[in-house]
Amino acid sequence: MTRKPSLKQVACHIHKKAIAALAAERAGGVKPGSTGYLPVFQGAVTALMESLDEEEVSALEAERESWTSKGHPEELKRKAAENNGQSYHRTSAETQYREMGMRPIIWEHHRNKAGDSLVQM
Repeated sequence: MTRKPSLKQVACHIHKKAIAALAAERAGGVKPGSTGYLPVFQGAVTALMESLDEEEVSALEAERESWTSKGHPEELKRKAAENNGQSYHRTSAETQYREMGMRPIIWEHHRNKAGDSLVQM
């Protein structure tokens, strides 16, 4: 995760339950991830950001600086790896072969949510 996090991304991670409740209320009680929920999600994030006082915004700024210097939280890294890891490996391997004529062997090691160590080739 190389991009610098925005303040809204940090707020979405920290205030996840409050945003979900606000979005569900605006969408008429639908569950997160459904088609009726998605159009109101950004409005719920904006409404939450506007409702925060200066102290809470400064706490979010401090957390964002922490993410920038120390990296994103482990659960966000894990989610990004689960969603995009295979395509990153494939694109990297294709580029290395096309530009350098070499084929890499990739060993992957990570821990899943249960804490088990997973190794894959």
